[in-house]
Amino acid sequence: MKSSICKAIWVVAWLAIGCFGAQAQPYQAHIKTAQIWVTLDGQPEHEVPSLQTLPWKWDEHYPKQRGVARFSLQFRLEPHQYASAKLHSQGLGMSALNMGNRYRYQINQSGWQYVGWNEATTQYKVKPRWHSVPAELLMLGVNTIELELKMEPANDAGLSMVDIGDAAQSMTRFQSELEMRHNSMVLVSSFSFLLALLAIGMWFVTKEPLFLWAFLSDSFFAARQLSGFVDYPPIPTWLWNSGLGILFAMFVGFTFKIAELLVPKPSRVINKMIMVYLGLCAPVLLIGNALGDFRFYRAWLTLMTVLTMLLVARVTWFALRTKDFNLRLYTIAAWMAMVLGWYDLVFIQLSESGLGKMRLGSYTTILFNVGLAIIVIRTYIRAKQDLFESHVRSELEKTKATLTERQRIMADIHDTVGAQLVGVLDLIRTGAPREQLEAETTDALEDLRIAIDAIQPVNGSLTAVLATLRHRLEPRLEMHGIQLLWHVEALPRLVNLTPQVIQHIQRIVLEAVSNVMKHAKARTITFTAQSLYEGRTVAIQITDDGLGFDEATLTSAGQGLSTMRFRSEAIGATLAFSKALPCGTRLTLTLPIV
Repeated sequence: MKSSICKAIWVVAWLAIGCFGAQAQPYQAHIKTAQIWVTLDGQPEHEVPSLQTLPWKWDEHYPKQRGVARFSLQFRLEPHQYASAKLHSQGLGMSALNMGNRYRYQINQSGWQYVGWNEATTQYKVKPRWHSVPAELLMLGVNTIELELKMEPANDAGLSMVDIGDAAQSMTRFQSELEMRHNSMVLVSSFSFLLALLAIGMWFVTKEPLFLWAFLSDSFFAARQLSGFVDYPPIPTWLWNSGLGILFAMFVGFTFKIAELLVPKPSRVINKMIMVYLGLCAPVLLIGNALGDFRFYRAWLTLMTVLTMLLVARVTWFALRTKDFNLRLYTIAAWMAMVLGWYDLVFIQLSESGLGKMRLGSYTTILFNVGLAIIVIRTYIRAKQDLFESHVRSELEKTKATLTERQRIMADIHDTVGAQLVGVLDLIRTGAPREQLEAETTDALEDLRIAIDAIQPVNGSLTAVLATLRHRLEPRLEMHGIQLLWHVEALPRLVNLTPQVIQHIQRIVLEAVSNVMKHAKARTITFTAQSLYEGRTVAIQITDDGLGFDEATLTSAGQGLSTMRFRSEAIGATLAFSKALPCGTRLTLTLPIV
């Protein structure tokens, strides 16, 4: 009797101590080793010798192969720990940063629980996992968890260290880890998309290549981050992983282009290296994933890292030699990205111990994109300022050119119309007949009107210039009894048809017509203008039916012919004289269309 009472008292005390101990220090164990059995496709199961340390990465041990790995994990519950789990009826929680790719598990031979076991494209590996270990399945002493994983090559398959702990606390830690990853992906992708929209908007305004590369860079990176929200990709796993790798590789290549645009002396060799890199991204990663060979991806990461170090060193060299704020800011961001990217490569990508751990490069990219955003905004402001200054300079040059043109026209009017008016004044003083005075005054007035015509806007239309000239010439020719035959077709637009060019054409035509009226004794003048050689030139011809010309007259040309040749050369045209049939003279002025 006393023995029974003592035993009952001992059990109660044991439970009380267990409960107190559990409240004081919740149970937590880190399973760092496992016994592993592997079944490769088409082969019998075999045991991996000795206990294996977790994390355990499939590609490190069985590259390019598929199969199933069975893990036997053990943890021990002491009496007070077992009592605590039983008393609260909460059991324990099992969590791991990586259980990939598809798996099933059972606690103490209680029956299998399946997680994506029959799904062909699950991506559970990209998220931490948590499962409840019910209190009724626990045993005092050694407990065994059996975990079977379907393994795929080149897919980060494997098992990270497994944590066993108080259900409530382990769930809290798991949710905190999951929320941190989720929020970081949302933050990085959202910021990258916003920067991409900002960059493409600025590119449409300025057409600066920097903005286009920034848009591509952030678009690709944001798209890659969104993959973290996909548990069931719509395409085969190898193709999905290829796409993710290509997005990241292209993002890095675009940042290379941005760096090369920022340096003051871009290199053709570096640009070719970057373009070769961008061109090889897709085929190399596709081949590696199609073959299931993770070594392709490792080789590519190593190559990318070496190229990154080369370009960062190049940017740093220029940043130290110049005072360009954008270049220095980019250099700081690039160094941060490179150092943490190197950490990700060595300690996460290429190491078993990094299986399931979150890569620091994701956080680095936030800082990198902040720097890039500052550079984009500063470059846009500078481009707008340069555009404004260029516009101001252009307006000043136009104003200066207009003033110069006005002064030139005023000088020309002074030399022509002024001289004519002086001649009229002399005729008045000498008592010349009224008819002569009227004719000379009319000619001076017509020359003044023609000079004014030269400064009227014509928008490159030589047809309009010639039509105005015809309006001025016809009355003068009628006074001399000469008929004007007009054959002018629609002429192409001349970009360089400035007032100065117009005036030179006017003076050449007027001098030719004046010579006909004074010397040729012609009855008709035929004016022709047409485009030749598929619109590359315009030919203006003035043909009369008068007396013609003597070759000696042209070789010993007077002031009028010399001035005509000078004017034609000034506008890049050619001037030629030939005999017309059956009689008369033909002047041909050939203008290039610019």
